Amino acid sequence: MLDQSNPAHIFTSLASLALTKYLFGVFARWKRSKSFEYVGQVSAVYCYPVKSCGGFQLEAGECSRLGVKVQEVTDRHWMVIKSNGDFLTQRQEPKMAVIQVNYNGNNLQIKADGMPVLNVPINLPLNKSKILPCRVWGDKTFGLDCGQEAGTWLSKFLGIDGLRLVFSAPELEKRDSSLVEKPWGKPALPGDQDNWQVIKIGETVEMRLLDPCTRCKMTTVNSSTGELSQSGEPLKTLKTFRCFDKYGTSPIFGVNATIDAAGPIHVGDPVYALRKLV
Repeated sequence: MLDQSNPAHIFTSLASLALTKYLFGVFARWKRSKSFEYVGQVSAVYCYPVKSCGGFQLEAGECSRLGVKVQEVTDRHWMVIKSNGDFLTQRQEPKMAVIQVNYNGNNLQIKADGMPVLNVPINLPLNKSKILPCRVWGDKTFGLDCGQEAGTWLSKFLGIDGLRLVFSAPELEKRDSSLVEKPWGKPALPGDQDNWQVIKIGETVEMRLLDPCTRCKMTTVNSSTGELSQSGEPLKTLKTFRCFDKYGTSPIFGVNATIDAAGPIHVGDPVYALRKLV
C-alpha cells in the first residue's frame, strides 16, 4: 500500500491532476475551434476618435477591449458634451457628421469647412480640476476637459453655446456594460433569428456577441453633407423587415459585442463564426 502522507506521492498526484486538466482544456479548445465556420473577411477598418464625428480608415489596427486603437488614439475616447453634461450626437446635430477627425503625431486633428484646424493633445495630463461630469443616456460618467479652444471651436461650428470636448483618460472609470439594463434584457437567446454566438478574426481576436443593436435616425444622416434624409431612408425600409416585438419600433441592424481576446486586426483577415445551438 502506498503511503498517502508521502510528499513525493502527493506531488505526483497533483502533477497528474494538473496534466489531466491541461490536456482536457487543450482538447476542449481544439473541439471548439472545429465548430467555427468561415463567414467572410475584413473589408475595412475604421476608427472614430470623437463620438458621432467623422473618422478615418485603416489598413490595420489594434482591436482592444476599449475599441479599435492606432498608436495612442482609441475609438470614441473623445466626446462632445453640452453645458449640462449631456452627450451630443448626430441624433440632435447631424452636422457633426462632416467634422473630420484624424491624428498627426501627438495631436488629434479636427477639421471642418470654413474652420481653422483644431489640434488637441492626445495625451492630456490628468488634472482633477478639469474633470467634468457627463451623461450618456442614463449612465453617469466623467471626462477630462480638452480646453476652451476646443469648446469654442465646436460651439462656433455647430452654433450651440457652451459645448466642451472631453476625453476618457486612462485613469478615469469606464462604462461597465454588464450593468446596462435594456427593455429586452441582456444577451440574445439561442434560437434568435441572428444566431452567431462568437466571431473570430484572424489568428487572435475573438468577440463574444451580446445582443442585437437597435437603429435610430442616425442611419438617415448623410455623412457627406451632415443632413438628414428627407425620405427617412434607410431606416424606413429597415422597419419593414427588421422589427421584432421585444425590441419595439426600432429595427435591428448590427450587434453589440465584447472582446474576449484582443489583438491586431487587418484588412483581409478571415472571419469565422461560432453559431448558437438551436
